[in-house]
Amino acid sequence: MKKNPKAFWSYINSKTKLRPEIPDLFTTKDNDASKMTKNDEEKAETLATFFSSVYTKEPEWMWVLDKKPDSDILHELKLDFNQKTISDKIKKLNPTKSSGPDRIHPRVLREISEIITEPLYIIFRTSLNTNTLPRNWKEANITAIYKEKGVKHEASNYRPISLTSIVCKIMESIIRDAVIEHMRANKLLSEKQFGFLSGRSTVLQLLIIIDKWTEVMDRGGCLDVVYCDFQKAFDTVPHKRLIDVLQYYGINGSVLAWTKEFLSNRRQKVTVNGSASSWKDVISGVPQGSVLGPLLFVIYINLMVEVGVLSELYLYADDLKTFREIHDKDDVEQLQNDIDRLYDWTKYSFLRFHPDKCTAMRINPSKCDLNCFYNIDKVKLKVNEVEKDLGVYIDMNLSFDEHIKVKVKKANSLMGMIRRTFDYIDSDLFRLLFSSIVRPHLEYAAPVWNPHLQKHIDMIENVQRRATKLVPGLKNLTYKERLKQVKLPTLKYRRYRGDMLEMYKLTHSHYDNSAIKNFIQFNQNSHGHQFTVDKERCNLDVRKFSFKPRVTDQWKY
Repeated sequence: MKKNPKAFWSYINSKTKLRPEIPDLFTTKDNDASKMTKNDEEKAETLATFFSSVYTKEPEWMWVLDKKPDSDILHELKLDFNQKTISDKIKKLNPTKSSGPDRIHPRVLREISEIITEPLYIIFRTSLNTNTLPRNWKEANITAIYKEKGVKHEASNYRPISLTSIVCKIMESIIRDAVIEHMRANKLLSEKQFGFLSGRSTVLQLLIIIDKWTEVMDRGGCLDVVYCDFQKAFDTVPHKRLIDVLQYYGINGSVLAWTKEFLSNRRQKVTVNGSASSWKDVISGVPQGSVLGPLLFVIYINLMVEVGVLSELYLYADDLKTFREIHDKDDVEQLQNDIDRLYDWTKYSFLRFHPDKCTAMRINPSKCDLNCFYNIDKVKLKVNEVEKDLGVYIDMNLSFDEHIKVKVKKANSLMGMIRRTFDYIDSDLFRLLFSSIVRPHLEYAAPVWNPHLQKHIDMIENVQRRATKLVPGLKNLTYKERLKQVKLPTLKYRRYRGDMLEMYKLTHSHYDNSAIKNFIQFNQNSHGHQFTVDKERCNLDVRKFSFKPRVTDQWKY
């Protein structure tokens, strides 16, 4: 394990990640069992054909974007890189990653970084000045991964994972840094978008949203939330419109020209067990296996926030939710109008909602007797009592009971896998396995759902309490003594520590300040230190034990 950790974790992953062989696939839309693939070549071709079928065929007509009022005073985008920049990028490459279609491995680049830096600098400068890219910079090898839902024999239930050129990724990283600096310097990125941006995370968005929701509940109100699901969002971004949006935000010159060439004339092929499909042209979308692609998507969808929605709207990449406090039918109508406005935007942007997968949920339903339904394109939205939001199961009373049950069940199943896989586990191996495989499932976004009910606290702690008995010689010791032997703290303490770390990040500028403004209020009249947070009075436990009031009350931060 210590001499070859990669081989050890490869073995662990083979036990924890179920990646079955791709079975024979239907080749027709009617799922005719008599027409199925017979070998790996046909599987690869069927998957490649399906992945290509979702692309957007952009029409000739274009949308007209109004000139931004302050577009004449935007700070100019500057792209100035040198050999040191390239050398630093190479040193940060992960040597365990796979190579792209050009077969240049990241480990090779790291080993010869001192020699390759100057040639790469010349290539990058030439590419930027001439707006041209090598052919294999615009190619991708695709591996299909089952989505863990739906029939395995349908190609639509697989998602494409791309491998692109590592050398091109270094160039993309330089471009990306310049574009992000431009967007942030001019304050063009919406504070409602949290995806693919440093200083903004899933946990931060959930903390902000849960804070708003518990505040409404504490004063006796209720609110409606609508979760919107996009159809193949990353694959359907139209290139011409994307270039127009980049110009709209003041991205021009050589960077715009290079990006336009980067997106054009791309192609990809699917491989299954070493058998490859034919090359397929990529006529829309942003390259998902690239460095620049996710940022381009964020910039494109950033326009959605500017359509004039009056309800609250939050995005994490293509995960969208909008919500509004409901007092009467006027609020219901306004939320529906906002949904319609968002849907109208999707028709122009060609990022379409999937109405059958969009859902609604009422938070604190006991405080509202209005019977109402929402629709997208005249399709009535399904109303759920529990919704998975950025990895956390949200229920209508914000009790997080379902989330805790799901995570405890998952953690127990992983402990069962460990017990069946290893004949002997000593204290050091147990600590490594438990902390890296099991515990992350019990701690993801813990500041959001940290429980206050003893039944939930015991339910979570019992996972570690039972697990420590697997270590030989510890079964008859008390739980406290077992923890001392394996050198692990209680899970309750870990959540307490996680709260402190989260508050530290919020108060010491580890998060993007534009995203957390008005979230944390400091008491300017306090005789304490500058980070003294205002303590608020709460009526309900759901508010009292939410993140801000909880940490303020416990630590007098």
